Amino acid sequence: MKKYFSKLTLAIVAAVVLSLGVAIPAMAAETPPVALVPVEVGLTKVIDTPAGTTVPAMAFTFTFEQLRRNVDDTTAIVGPPAVPPQSAFVPGVPAGTTAAPIENRVASFPANMSGAQLTWQAHTPAPSNSPNILADVTFPHAGQFVYLVRETPVVNPALGDNMTMVFDTITYLLIVTVDNCPVANAPVAVSATAGRAVIIQPSQPGHPGTPDIDEIITLSPDGKLTNITPGIPGDPAIPGEDERVLVDPSQMVFTNVFTRTIVGTLENPALEVSKYVTGPQANLTLPFNFTIVLTIPEQVMNQNTPPSWAFPTVTPPGLPSVTTVAVPGTAITPVPPGIAGVTGAGAGDGPTFTVTVSLTHGQRIAFPVLPEGTTWSVLETGTPRYVPSAAVNVGGTPVTGSPFSATMGENLRVPAADATPNTFQIRGVGDAAAAGGNVAAFTNTHVPIDDTGLVIASMPVLAVLLGATVLLAMMVASRSRQRIEQLPIA
Repeated sequence: MKKYFSKLTLAIVAAVVLSLGVAIPAMAAETPPVALVPVEVGLTKVIDTPAGTTVPAMAFTFTFEQLRRNVDDTTAIVGPPAVPPQSAFVPGVPAGTTAAPIENRVASFPANMSGAQLTWQAHTPAPSNSPNILADVTFPHAGQFVYLVRETPVVNPALGDNMTMVFDTITYLLIVTVDNCPVANAPVAVSATAGRAVIIQPSQPGHPGTPDIDEIITLSPDGKLTNITPGIPGDPAIPGEDERVLVDPSQMVFTNVFTRTIVGTLENPALEVSKYVTGPQANLTLPFNFTIVLTIPEQVMNQNTPPSWAFPTVTPPGLPSVTTVAVPGTAITPVPPGIAGVTGAGAGDGPTFTVTVSLTHGQRIAFPVLPEGTTWSVLETGTPRYVPSAAVNVGGTPVTGSPFSATMGENLRVPAADATPNTFQIRGVGDAAAAGGNVAAFTNTHVPIDDTGLVIASMPVLAVLLGATVLLAMMVASRSRQRIEQLPIA
């Protein structure tokens, strides 16, 4: 019995083992492989421009140059995604590795975008037109693929007259890690890193290079290696690696500075402040005092070249061109440089200029050339017996609240000091940013005084009061006469 039971037990165990041997592979075959999530890498283009600037349509191109490690062996770049800052790369595809070219990407801005910071994503060529710059890229195998990312310093279409563009010279080192995907049965880019790159000439000490290499590319000592990985939050840094942080995708950012200057004439300037006086007894030779404050955009002040609005014929040097001329339609009578009352800092000393000037009826102060986005305000000092008002146009359009006014003899500031915002912006007219659209026309109405010192404007009120007084006197006299008539005769 025991012998039979042992044989039976062994037979059952053998059957179970055989069945598991068949079932386990079957179960494994039923588990579908997990698809890899492709990484999406963006490239952001930023245009830094003064608020109020008329921005035309423009497109920017970015290039991707494939690199290889600067090592003796020229095998494929394979390894973990972490790349220490001292790693160096040189132009050229590693030997034995099929190239994985990334075509040029373009960031196209439409015309008349508003705001001081204009952003746009670079896109792949049609038909995909994707903001993921790795879209449409074919990687021949798993491993790491390294690229040098730069912006071509050309705008398409070319900039027009009186426009400037300062290009971002930053260079990024993009490292794409590619894994084999069992589902797609093809390599898939699963992560990417991007850091600021430094190009070192071989002649520099410590970087002899090789005879056939023109340059060595490494990470900037103060640049942070950016890790672009799906599903990983971007806040915490990787412990122990000061040169590397986790961030969200699209951390390759190129920022250009765009400015535009309104170039006008004395007859049709970028900004004018005019003075007119009305009233039958107004003094047309009386001077009225104005304080004009201009703040040039910092984007213009930071440019390396001298700004085009600095005129050498103006005293003190560096002030914007200031000229007082007659009203349109009459002979232009420019005031010589060094006009009395003009004060302000030089072009290299600060962005804010204060211009004080006195204008009589029919005169105006003209600023022929100013950058778009320049902020400005005008204060007219109050004059007794005159009621001030001002009609203001910005970019050829009347501003909300115009015409502005104040009580007789009071100061008038446009815009008001407590307004939001409390300055206007220099803006061009239309897409061409033409001159002539920024005007503050001040008109003062004189309130005359008669010889008795009574204001003529109050005569209707005085007449009413006088009439009422006469009527009251007549009523009193009438009642007094009635009383006298009613007295008894002695």
